[in-house]
Amino acid sequence: MKTSTWLLVVIALVLGVWLGRQTASTEPVSSDVVSAEVEVIQTPDDLSENVPIGEAGQLACRVEVMDEQTGRPLPGARIRIADNEWVTNASGLAEIDVPRPFTMEIRHSRRLTRVIEARLGETQVFVSMNSSAIEVSVEDLFAGRSLEGVTLQVGAATFVTDSQGRVLLPETVAGSREVIIEQPGFATVREPFELVPGAVGMVIALQANVISGTVTDLEGHPVAAAQIRVGERESQSDEMGVFEIPYISMGMNDLKVVAANFESLSQKLNVTSNEFPLEIILKKKQ
Repeated sequence: MKTSTWLLVVIALVLGVWLGRQTASTEPVSSDVVSAEVEVIQTPDDLSENVPIGEAGQLACRVEVMDEQTGRPLPGARIRIADNEWVTNASGLAEIDVPRPFTMEIRHSRRLTRVIEARLGETQVFVSMNSSAIEVSVEDLFAGRSLEGVTLQVGAATFVTDSQGRVLLPETVAGSREVIIEQPGFATVREPFELVPGAVGMVIALQANVISGTVTDLEGHPVAAAQIRVGERESQSDEMGVFEIPYISMGMNDLKVVAANFESLSQKLNVTSNEFPLEIILKKKQ
């Protein structure tokens, strides 16, 4: 083969390796996504066990994420190691810097994550993610906002919504199931739902516990600008003495009412329903 031909082959090989590395995302990104339980343990053969994380000896490891059912690449999968995070590109690839044995967390917005163990010396990790998860979002009916930290109990299993008010339920809970949904300050939901594998966009709205009523004097005249506090929540009566306080916890709460030229009122209040009427009567100061 001619020298020029060999030179072209070498250039093509070098260029191919360089382009291959460019297809992977190498920049850590920040995210408030709660990671699922994915663990990959890996270390190169020639790396000493005594090398601390973050020092010399790191290895570039390519991670490929794909859909378990179709085999197609999954862009947008988040890979987290300690405080660093990477996102797979359009080809489902991410290239990360690997220290000595580490824990990797991977999550995709529409997939349930599987636990994977990588063996010693591996520099390429393949991750298949199941798309049969049931996506449920929980929001506040009163304000229309997403609700974080809501608990959903399906049978013996309990799930919690993330910072976007969303939770992925596994295929194992599919079917017509009673779901108990609880969040402080909201009415508890206990009713059957049809949970379909792979379903997305299922939204459940919770109704806030609300105390509403009026503040009047002994003659029945409205008291405006009265400060009403129930537990940690408070409001102010309008010119007609009407007020409303949402997100009240059920059960015993401390009630305190203060208004100019009236004696203050303090007492215990037992909230027994999510729509709780309250009539407050204040006595004028002598």
